[in-house]
Amino acid sequence: MTSPSRQAVILCGGLGSRLGALTRSTPKPLLPVAGRPFLSILIDELATQGVRDFLLLAAFENAQILQFADQVRNSLPSLDIQVSIEPDRAGTGGALWHGRDQLHEQFYLLNGDSWFDAPIHDLGQCLKNSPDILGALSLRSVADRSRYGAIALNGSHVREFGGRAEQNGPGLINAGVYMFRREIIEHLPQNGSLEQDVLPILARAGRLSGIEHDAYFIDIGIPDDFERAQTEIFTQRRKPTLLIDPSFTAAAEWIVAGRKNGWRVFALDMPNASSLDHSIGTMPIDQLREGVFDQRWPILSEHGLIVSDNVKVLQQCAAAGFKVVADLNSLQL
Repeated sequence: MTSPSRQAVILCGGLGSRLGALTRSTPKPLLPVAGRPFLSILIDELATQGVRDFLLLAAFENAQILQFADQVRNSLPSLDIQVSIEPDRAGTGGALWHGRDQLHEQFYLLNGDSWFDAPIHDLGQCLKNSPDILGALSLRSVADRSRYGAIALNGSHVREFGGRAEQNGPGLINAGVYMFRREIIEHLPQNGSLEQDVLPILARAGRLSGIEHDAYFIDIGIPDDFERAQTEIFTQRRKPTLLIDPSFTAAAEWIVAGRKNGWRVFALDMPNASSLDHSIGTMPIDQLREGVFDQRWPILSEHGLIVSDNVKVLQQCAAAGFKVVADLNSLQL
């Protein structure tokens, strides 16, 4: 398998004016959702999929984004958090252009005010399968696409991006999760919109691919959805969770089975962890303690399992509330 990108770039610069007083002095991604900054939840979810490097594109109240990044560095030293600050409000395309010197050769790009609970690794496969494309988009199906702007596909290629009200009814829309090659910077404006000024042109040129996922989506940008997020996100994130000892002989088989059955899968961060598929998240075994998963990654009741044949590892995981499992059939809910 081709190694996935380990960098996620997150747009954090919008004003969030539709939320009124809530965002008058607070960047929208830092608003509390279920007691935590929304951005911290987004970072945690990306970390479970192997992302280790984060670039936050900041503008409005950027000092708060810088402070947040410092807090993440102190609490999660395994993650690298950088911030790029726009000299002025430059739009989504301009924000990415201003952060161009910090971009990896391939990187994920996400909105900092929405969460699409779908796997991101398939986007990398899109780029691998089509060397000529510059970007891959996560897509979702909705009952009425006129509110969002429609996506039209020709096979896996996006042939139209952003059709409006005349394309109403059910269809595919952009979920705001992308993977780009670094060459995208050659098409970016210093000041302008990625969605309006860049992606429609690339779609018509055949430079974008898309992949559809049937997954939960929420955008906290309007009051009703922000209120809904307070309960829905915690419930959606409460998932069966599997810890895998990387020294376990059948570790790779367990990763495949866990993903197939919708489990959140972590590798215990041990000396030989690099031998595993690093598109899954890791948990340092010396940090494993009772309650850590309930705080950052809520576990579906009765479904926190550990697979290992190391007695010491099993004892540590059992103390944190995980159960030993030896049968792949145990992952079938």
